[in-house]
Amino acid sequence: MTQEYIIFGTGSVGRKLLEYFNRYFPHIKIAYFLDNNINKNVNGYTVKHPSNLVLNRNQKILIASSYAEEIIVQLEKMNYQQNLHFYDARSLPGLLARYEKFLLNKNKLDENKIKYNFIDINRLKTKKTSDRLFILGTGGTINDITDEQWGHIKKYDSWGMNYWSLHSFLPTYYTFEFFYKTENLDNLIKLNRLLNIEYDFIKELGNMEDNSISILKSENKIIPILQNHYLDFYSKKDFEQRFDLLKELNLIEDDNCFYSFVSTAVTIFSIAIRLGYKEIIFCGVELKNNGYFYDDYDDVNEYFIPRSDKKQLTHETFCDQSENLGADQMIFLLYEKFNESKELKLYTATTKSALYPKLPLYNWE
Repeated sequence: MTQEYIIFGTGSVGRKLLEYFNRYFPHIKIAYFLDNNINKNVNGYTVKHPSNLVLNRNQKILIASSYAEEIIVQLEKMNYQQNLHFYDARSLPGLLARYEKFLLNKNKLDENKIKYNFIDINRLKTKKTSDRLFILGTGGTINDITDEQWGHIKKYDSWGMNYWSLHSFLPTYYTFEFFYKTENLDNLIKLNRLLNIEYDFIKELGNMEDNSISILKSENKIIPILQNHYLDFYSKKDFEQRFDLLKELNLIEDDNCFYSFVSTAVTIFSIAIRLGYKEIIFCGVELKNNGYFYDDYDDVNEYFIPRSDKKQLTHETFCDQSENLGADQMIFLLYEKFNESKELKLYTATTKSALYPKLPLYNWE
């Protein structure tokens, strides 16, 4: 029997959700709409009052309304259970809007004949040489790591990000993102080219601006790109429910499609879990301040190095600086959700990190 969904809400949220489903996910079948005001019309779909609701075994409800909290109470009083009979889907239009931007930018790459491929999880696995991974952020405490400790890191896998290419240590993996400001992408690609630095992929294609096309064309090679869907959450409850909803709707069927999160470090962490690492150590991921390890570096030729000017402030992705869950909270939640076997161990390389003391200090011996 084909699974069907009923959208509760005939306002802008519900209509937008229907539009995205019809355009990009035709496998999601909408049976009809529910609304406490039935004097509405939604593209010819039947609109029923909740009092007339009879939920068949193959039907579930998607709440798409700004009145979601009230609707949840209403449905629970009717003996329907959340994440069993109904889901809070009010955040889905925002997620699908990002997905649409991703597709639009993919089309721009095609139209401009830019060669690229979406990164394959198996391709990343070929570079994996150990079960221990050092995630190398760009925070100032990177400068506290001793030569002996760098020798220790070199024995295992490591993953650098964004302007890590300025550092002398060559990691196993290296990635950066399509920045919101085109000049940052342009600058970093040219800088990496000058330093002869290879990268494993660029993430957040949805953020690409039209001005980035010219620098991508100049690469003269196949550009590896992460096929990712950006997720943000405003609470632990939202985190848990959103994952259940995405699984229910089967929005991501490809094993080589990834989620990305509030920071590059969190995205790398989520991929590292999929790669099967047993120990992950966060280096230079302080979040308590906004300083970079390269703040005192000189510019390289004509290419600028972005420096922090607010060293004492917490990083913008820290929980105190965001209305949504911060990078620290996301790391803890992903760890909790995807570590059911309890085999994965996490550490921080510094007590100056916001991850400490919840994450223990790594023992370098």
